[in-house]
Amino acid sequence: MFSNMNDLEALVLLNMVKGIGSIRMRRLLDVFDRPTEIFRAAPQKLIEAAGLTPFLARAVLAAPGQMDPVVEIRRADALGIRIMTMADEDYPEGLRAIPDPPSVLYVKGDLLPCDANALAVVGSRGASLYGLSSARMFGSRLSEYGLTIVSGLARGIDTAAHRAALDAGGRTIAVLGS
Repeated sequence: MFSNMNDLEALVLLNMVKGIGSIRMRRLLDVFDRPTEIFRAAPQKLIEAAGLTPFLARAVLAAPGQMDPVVEIRRADALGIRIMTMADEDYPEGLRAIPDPPSVLYVKGDLLPCDANALAVVGSRGASLYGLSSARMFGSRLSEYGLTIVSGLARGIDTAAHRAALDAGGRTIAVLGS
């Protein structure tokens, strides 16, 4: 399987391995020149160089025979979802700047240059009426000033800010961390 795998497919496959999050993926990518090389490595190199447990090293090396990243990529494409990596020129600069940026993003919709001017809204799911009112006011006003509202799209504060931004003709980005 991995003999003809490209870098995108290797990153998607690695992202599909349970137990490989952004920190472990970054460690692996720091050790190997290309993502495809990870699946050709000796288990001991994955353990020593990237700090994986023996169990996780075996899971990574078994992944090409158990999962198909091409199926995942096609499924995403059929749903209008773009799979983006840090190698993509339009990977969000704000994410590049954080300590543990996701190596793989699934993006539905468009990321625009104006989205660089964004504000994250995070709040309670069981918000008070005052909290909801404040979130709506902030979402609306900030959108009027051209800021993109970003949140996890949870019920409560997040949803109130998103709806208010959209009602004001603004942009929103929902980040689902799974």
